[in-house]
Parts: sequence; structure tokens; C-alpha cells
Amino acid sequence: MTHGQFGELPTMGDKQTLTDYSETLSDWYVRKQPLRYRKNRGQYFTPKRLSEFMVRLIDDIPTGKELRILDPGAGVGNLESALCEYVKSKAGRVRLSFDLYEDCEDIMPLLKMNMRACREVTAQQGLDISYSIFKTNFILAHAEEFSGEPGDRTRPDEALYDLVICNPPYYKLRKNSPEALAMRRVVKGQPNIYVLFLAMAAKLMRDGGQLVVLTPRSYCSGDYFSEFRKWFFDVITPVRLHVLESRRLLTTDSVLQEMVILKGVRGRERLDTIAISMSYKEPDQPAQVAIREAPFDMVVVSKCQDIRIRIPTNAMDELVAGEVDKLQYTLTDLGLKASTGPVVPFRAREHLLHTVDDKSEFAPLLWMESVDFGRVSWPLSANRKPVALLVGERTHRLCIPNSNYVLIKRFSAKEGKRRIQAGVLLESWLNVRFIAIENHVNYIYRAGAKLTEDEAYGLAAVLSSTLYNLYFNMSNGSTQVNVSQLRQMPLPSADVIVGIGQHVRERNMAEGIAKQRFIMTALGIAPALVNHLLDD
Repeated sequence: MTHGQFGELPTMGDKQTLTDYSETLSDWYVRKQPLRYRKNRGQYFTPKRLSEFMVRLIDDIPTGKELRILDPGAGVGNLESALCEYVKSKAGRVRLSFDLYEDCEDIMPLLKMNMRACREVTAQQGLDISYSIFKTNFILAHAEEFSGEPGDRTRPDEALYDLVICNPPYYKLRKNSPEALAMRRVVKGQPNIYVLFLAMAAKLMRDGGQLVVLTPRSYCSGDYFSEFRKWFFDVITPVRLHVLESRRLLTTDSVLQEMVILKGVRGRERLDTIAISMSYKEPDQPAQVAIREAPFDMVVVSKCQDIRIRIPTNAMDELVAGEVDKLQYTLTDLGLKASTGPVVPFRAREHLLHTVDDKSEFAPLLWMESVDFGRVSWPLSANRKPVALLVGERTHRLCIPNSNYVLIKRFSAKEGKRRIQAGVLLESWLNVRFIAIENHVNYIYRAGAKLTEDEAYGLAAVLSSTLYNLYFNMSNGSTQVNVSQLRQMPLPSADVIVGIGQHVRERNMAEGIAKQRFIMTALGIAPALVNHLLDD
């Protein structure tokens, strides 16, 4: 069979398994299509071992009864091949009925060939595999499901699904896109397509049905996903979370997210614990991966009318979460605010300066690179970026009064473990009326007043600490630090923050074990945990 401009499609070899063949088709497609095309469509194919791992998380595949399966973003059918290969090993007559959605014209011939191979190979062992392929937009095809009351469903019970298995596409949508408008109940801000896939799939499941999905971990926290989390985890009870630490598992494409496999059940009563596991590469069979049980309330955290998913992957994570959760304040409680720098360089290009003089008023421009080792530097040395913003009527809204601030990088290194990197900026360091902060930097300030120097040093030290980075990593799988996350972070009292800042400032403490020990002791962290963290 040929595929338009791409030529002859690969056929299944005599010694290939179904999963071998689907991976051959995926690799063939990746070689033919440019990376930019695939990224724009959110196409990241599931590797063979990852597909096999996911299908082995499914409980109780029945014999003699049809299992209705939905894959809302089928791609070439990697997960379907893995499931068909898996049921070949089961005793008894297995009946699988797949509904597969894929709206990419270029992938459709590969999916059809793959599913034809699945049916023919399994039929040789007396298994009954049927499938329907829908070349349509999955969200818009079922938009009516979200048009009524939250609990309404338009399908009869017999048309609902027993199993959802999926690696959905992921890319950002416009807020006014047809998909976002159709599912506005679970949308806040700029949505990502993958959470709409999860919510719509959950709508189409029968009570007691299983869901096994591979997605970015970004939905676990952050303001943009808050409405989705509230809706989704009212419908789906998570029973297993598996974290994929490496971001290079989905083909060779670079992904700026940690990935997570979620196994959930629709409508199940809440459990006491959730199974947690982790792998740094493609995982082996589930039975060969170390699993730990974490308390449900430590994973599904309800706080401030929000639900967040936290993934403690070891006993130390649980101890860290328990200790930080005891702290009773937030930035708001302390009279502080967090914002994101307003300067987007390409939009303010005509007002940016590469050199400054005394002829015109300017605001020093602070970039992510300006934040380093607990303090803020300006200007950047050996850097070609603009150093300042011209102050004027057209740039007034981009200027911030010179004062005392804590600046925090919004992004960290892709594989780095230190996500929160904060630095102190004091008013006295820059002899100017205004400063300008680039959009990749967050800043903390006291509205209508000024942070004291001790407050600034104390906040920067606490947020940058080993303890807080471990705490943050549990609920955030991306490289980004959002202001909504900063606002939710538990903090100590103002007196404790001031005491830490005074100690750090007076002793000019650099990063090191002594500083970390002092911070954790001041926060009241159990000595045994302090020693354990610092020993590691």
C-alpha cells in the first residue's frame, strides 16, 4: 500500500509482533514528517515498552464479554497493538471493540493498516477484535456532552466505554477556539488540548470503567488547570500514578514536561491510599517496578477551593510535604503579592536600549539571567541582550517603581532539580526611579509599601532552599514556576522570615549546608529530616 507523497508503507514482517509493527509504522512516519509539523499537531507517539507497560495496568480484562474501548487520539495505534498483543496471552475468549479517533489525514492509512494487522493476527488465535475508526475532531464530535448540567450524559449506558486508553495530543489552544468554547466548564485561561481529551473521555465512560492515560504532568498544579482538576477528580478516582522522570521517552523529540501515567476509575469511592511509582527510562512490566502506597489526602490535596495532585515518590517526599504543610501562612496572609514581569521583549522592541547614558531616563531591564546565587545583577556582563527600557509615556505601564523585591526565575534548566531560584533586589543598588522586569521573571513585593531588607533576604532564602525545591517538585512536573503556585506555597510567619533574612544577611551566608541547616531549623523542621536531607 502506498501513502501519497511518502511512498510505500511498511508491511508487517513474519517475525514481528504487533507492537514491533506499530513501532515500525511510528518510526516511518516520524522520518517522513518534519518535527515542526508533528509538534504543531501535538503528535508524540508512545514507544513500545511504554505501551506495553500501560496495558498491563488494566485490571480484569473479561473473557466471553465484549470490552468497549475508547482511544480518542489513536495515532498509528501503538496502544491498540500492545493491548491486542497482551490479550493473546490470556486464556479464554476475549472480545475487544475499539472506537478510535484520529483527525490527521496523513496518519489514517497507517492506523488502518495497523488495526487490520491486529484483527488478522488475533483472529488466528480465536480472539474477536473489532474496531471503528472515526476521522473527526474528537472534542467537537461530542461537544453536546458538555452542553447540559455537569452530571448529564447524552449516551445510553450500553454506548459508554469500559476502558479509555490514550496518549492524547498536547498543544495550547486559543481561549476562543471551538474546542475551548465547547468545554468552557473545564477551561480557565489558555487551555491545553490534552486536558479536554481527558475530560471528554471521562464523560463517555461507564461508572466503574477504567482509564489509563499518558500525559504531561502539568495538569497536576497551576491556575490554568484548576477548573479541569475540580471537574475531573470529582468524576475520576486516581488509583495509580507513574512518573516518567526523563523527558525524552516519546520518540527522540524534546518535551519540556515530565510525563505521568494516570490510572483511574470512574465513580469509585475514594481510597485510603494511591499507588505511586517512578522510572527514569522506559519502565519494565508493572510487577517489576517498585510501588509505594501514599495517603490519598497527601496526593489529592484540596486547599483554598482548589485541588492539586502531588506525587511523593519516596518516604522522604512524604516527610517533606508533611512538614511544609504545617506552615500556616501564604504570601497573601503576609500582605505580599506576586506578579510576572510585564516586559515582553518583541512587543517592546522599539523601546529597548543596548546602552544607556544621562540624556534620557531609563529603567534597568532585568532578565532571568540577572537572578543568580541569591541576588540580582545588572547589567549583565558579556550578554548581547538589551540592558534597559526607555522610560516614557508609551512604556509607563511596563515600568515598576524601584524598591526592594524578590525576583524568581520562571523557568529552570530542562533536567535541573532546582526549580525555584530566587534573588534579592534592593532599591539602594540602582540609582533610578523605575526598573523593568522581563516576562520570564516573577517578582514578590509589598503593595503600597516596601519589603524590608530582612524580609527580602528571608523570603529568597526560604523559597530557594533545598526543602522548598523538594516540596515544589512533588506537585509540579514542568520547568515553569507560576505566580499562582507561589501564592499557594505554605510559608512561615513574618517573624520567622525576618529572622532568617537577618541571619543570612548579617553573616553574608552563601549557598551551602550551613545555610540550609539554619533555614530548616528556623522553620521547625524535625532534626532527623534535616540531617537526612543534608546527608543526601
